[in-house]
Amino acid sequence: PKSSYNFAVIDLGILGRIYEQFLQHELRYDQKSDSVALFKTQQASIKAVVSTPLELTRIIAHQALAKKLSNINSIEDLLQLKIADISSGSGVFLISAYDEVISKAIDLLNIRQESNNVEAPLKLKKQIISKMLYGADIDYHASQITKFSLALRLLRGESPTRFRGQTPIIPALGSNIQNHNSLISDDDIANLLTSDSSKVTELTDTAINYINPNDGNLDQFDVILGNPPYMSTSDMKESSTIEFSIYKSKFKSAYKQFDKYFLFLEQMLNQLKPNGLGTFIVPNKFVAIGAGKHLRSILYEHVDSMIDFGAAQLFKGKDTYVAIITISKQKVDHLNYAEVNSLSEAATASFTKLDMKQVLDTNSN
Repeated sequence: PKSSYNFAVIDLGILGRIYEQFLQHELRYDQKSDSVALFKTQQASIKAVVSTPLELTRIIAHQALAKKLSNINSIEDLLQLKIADISSGSGVFLISAYDEVISKAIDLLNIRQESNNVEAPLKLKKQIISKMLYGADIDYHASQITKFSLALRLLRGESPTRFRGQTPIIPALGSNIQNHNSLISDDDIANLLTSDSSKVTELTDTAINYINPNDGNLDQFDVILGNPPYMSTSDMKESSTIEFSIYKSKFKSAYKQFDKYFLFLEQMLNQLKPNGLGTFIVPNKFVAIGAGKHLRSILYEHVDSMIDFGAAQLFKGKDTYVAIITISKQKVDHLNYAEVNSLSEAATASFTKLDMKQVLDTNSN
């Protein structure tokens, strides 16, 4: 109540930009000047972080969830869905997923009004953010902001009378929003040391904290969505030689001059349930370059759809050619392909069915 900020009127996109600042700089003790100073973080010195436009997160969330939600006919079945962003950043994709799920819940409850100004039951909203939505990020600040963003979304549209007898007001999110590296586990580090004992000297506490491995007990999900990190081979080597060595030994897609998003696409497929679907926005060059050969062989017969933005630029200050890729854990016999020039076109994309070989050439060198 005494806060000088009214979070009810702060757009969640602003929190995403705050998150970027958290990743860019940190306070550290400087021995030379014997004082505390502001330095670029290790991650920022390697690669800048760019948030995803909110309109784009909504398109991706709808693309990821529409098919699953259309087959659900009860609140009980809805609550069984497990939805994740395995590189969650500030949580913008989970917020868009929450909005999709809430809209479906309101339809199932048949409580939508002409004004469309209606809230789902508070208990249901709590269950959605604590039991349906999962997030993981290597950065501690990111996981905290994701929890904060979900809490703010829960409170939107609420009034004090709805909270009477509801304790806690905001459910604990520590079990479903986690701070760890989705690509590397404790066992991966142990396996590296077993195969290459020379790495022991590099494995300092600082190096382990930077890698931030998971405990190996990763969940399986019905839906995975998001915008994974893009990082070149040279940047990954400069960032952490241990991390890079594990990538090379663990992931089939780590081939030639691979990009980090290759690994996240492979990991997405690994973490999907048998009938799961995953939607990422990633650079579209993997379909043609030599380094993408092994990734294409992994995704072959699993790419359900592709919305290709061609030369259109979606990220401010970055020249990146991207596509929205939807992956099916079950094999598919064709690809639904659309080429668009803007976000508005992507929202109403018209798909053409293509034979997989027309897009994913697994024989390229």
